[in-house]
Amino acid sequence: MRYSKEFKVGILVTAAIAVFYVGFNYLKGIEVFNKSAKYYAIYENIDGLTVSNPVVINGLSVGRVSSIRLDQKNNNQIVVELQVVDGLVLGDSTVALLINSDFLGSKAIELQIGPLKNLIESGDTLIASIDPSITEFLKDNALPVANSLGATLRAINNILEDFSGNGPKVNDMVDQVQATTHIIRDMAQENRRNVRVLTQNLTELSAELNLISKDIAPLLGKIDVVADSLQQLSFSESFNKINHSLDELNLFLAKLNENDGTLQKMLDDEALYNNLNKSAASLDSLLKDMKDNPNRYVHFSLFGRKNQD
Repeated sequence: MRYSKEFKVGILVTAAIAVFYVGFNYLKGIEVFNKSAKYYAIYENIDGLTVSNPVVINGLSVGRVSSIRLDQKNNNQIVVELQVVDGLVLGDSTVALLINSDFLGSKAIELQIGPLKNLIESGDTLIASIDPSITEFLKDNALPVANSLGATLRAINNILEDFSGNGPKVNDMVDQVQATTHIIRDMAQENRRNVRVLTQNLTELSAELNLISKDIAPLLGKIDVVADSLQQLSFSESFNKINHSLDELNLFLAKLNENDGTLQKMLDDEALYNNLNKSAASLDSLLKDMKDNPNRYVHFSLFGRKNQD
């Protein structure tokens, strides 16, 4: 059996609508294929409660807010429909308490189950109540905020009043600030030029240091050669020779200090000293006489030596 294109398109569109409806309700927390029970709660003010807000029991989510409508026939009361899991047993003392679910002010309905003497069925109305902490929170926070806002406004008014008669002073202060800004800008430009010159000088100095380092490299090589030569010198042999010379000098001085030595006797004999002085005086007289009377000791003639007695 063949189907027309229109029939196939209609089946496809219907399936797409069904999938969209199921997905949309799933994202909202509605369980399409599971059985659920519905209960109602009537509030004077729901304080921002919206559809799909959770219904909880001791923190456990058991349902959601399925719809909210305004009952204008009963003093504009708000009727909230709660959709909860099927099989949940509730009594006529159950309270649907409107609470804050977090610090950001999100709302939820908390079911406070009392004694289960008189059970209720799906479609019955629960006892509606608002958590007093919500109103207290609003009172406790609204008043300080209002006071702070009033104090802030008063402070702003005082500031504006102070500035109302100081227009010329403010203009002078602005002019001074602008002048100071110009001075700072000029200083920055001057410093920029100085920094540029300093950078150029540092570059030139770096280039000169590179040239000097190239000249120093051969000198350092020569110093290394000298150091290697000094390391190769035999200092121990030189020290041994010096020690040997010192030993011989000590031996000579020891012999000089001996009492029976020749030099020691010459130094200690006073008669020898006197004789040496006399000999030196006689030799001095002889030399002086030879200088004064050389003919007595040397005979010289151009024509030959004449025999004389």
